[in-house]
Amino acid sequence: MTDGRTRTFHNPVHIRFGPGALSALAELARSRRTIVLTSDGMARRGVLRTVENALGDLVVATYTAVTPNPTVLSCTTAFEEVRAADAELIVAIGGGSVIDTAKAVAAQDAAGTDAWLSAHLREGGPFPADFLPPAILAIPTTAGTGSEVTMWGTIWDERTGKKYSISHPRLYPESAIVDPLLTHSVPRRTTVATAFDALSHAMEAIWNRASNPISDALAIRAIGLIPDALRAVLESPADPDARERLASAALVAGLAMSNTRTALAHSISYPLTAELGVQHGIACSLTLPEILREVGEEFPDRAALIVQALAATSVADAVDRLYALFRSAGAGDELRQHIGSAAALSGLRGSFIAPGRADNFLVAVEQASAAALLRRAYETICA
Repeated sequence: MTDGRTRTFHNPVHIRFGPGALSALAELARSRRTIVLTSDGMARRGVLRTVENALGDLVVATYTAVTPNPTVLSCTTAFEEVRAADAELIVAIGGGSVIDTAKAVAAQDAAGTDAWLSAHLREGGPFPADFLPPAILAIPTTAGTGSEVTMWGTIWDERTGKKYSISHPRLYPESAIVDPLLTHSVPRRTTVATAFDALSHAMEAIWNRASNPISDALAIRAIGLIPDALRAVLESPADPDARERLASAALVAGLAMSNTRTALAHSISYPLTAELGVQHGIACSLTLPEILREVGEEFPDRAALIVQALAATSVADAVDRLYALFRSAGAGDELRQHIGSAAALSGLRGSFIAPGRADNFLVAVEQASAAALLRRAYETICA
């Protein structure tokens, strides 16, 4: 792009990446009082035990009740555990929901009250002037969300189903440990959804008003890796090389998105998850082919980056390749479980145009055109 504007790329997260990277945990904890935040699934898979053994006496508390799609209430409940532990470091191990919960909990701890989060998200209450949250060490166990390298966390309002984002430069994790070995036991359904989430992060960084040369390079790398890596993982779930490539793609997609935020595809996804229960990664990626088609017409230079990354010959070819990837990964089956027909989309009450997301997109889009775009995508994938 040659619009003459100045661009900035910044990401302060210290990253350890590669098989066995989890062995750096004790070193990165630096003898601080630690609370471990995770889900019950991590306890069942034995990952929690590995973390606790590595940290030893540094662990002053463990909280295993983090749930998918964290809410204001669930984050406030988790905060009570952190406050009681008086921890200096939060180790968040799990998917994006765990890491997002850690950010909300850290913010509440800095504010010093369990009433702050609801007031901040629902009423726009400010961050404290001396906002100093405890450090976060993020350990993702899925390849997709990118939350380990961003400063924001997604929090749902259990009262209204509205989706909020908590964001502050001091909520970037201090460190991230990305160990592909932790993803080997991830179920197929989660592997697919998180890989498509990463693909969405990368493509949304390209057609974004905040794109810059560094985010472009990271996004292109991710887009080029994900299709083949995902196919290889689905064919051989224990393939270490494929798992490492997918984890690498998710990480660089997260780095790209950390400077651009997401855009229209994520905006359209919110009612699908809130009202119909569609997994986030599927909901935020199913419109990617149709949005790419639109970008190809309005901003061919931006679309060309994605076309080249997919090794396609044209926008139409890239669109076909994306739809083929969705079908081969079973995205249509996932969608049909929640959406019986395209007609069901007409009953959605939520807006597809979310401020802070849709307005990052290069083209202004209205509700009706977003709905038509979504319908086309659904019908093509589920045909």
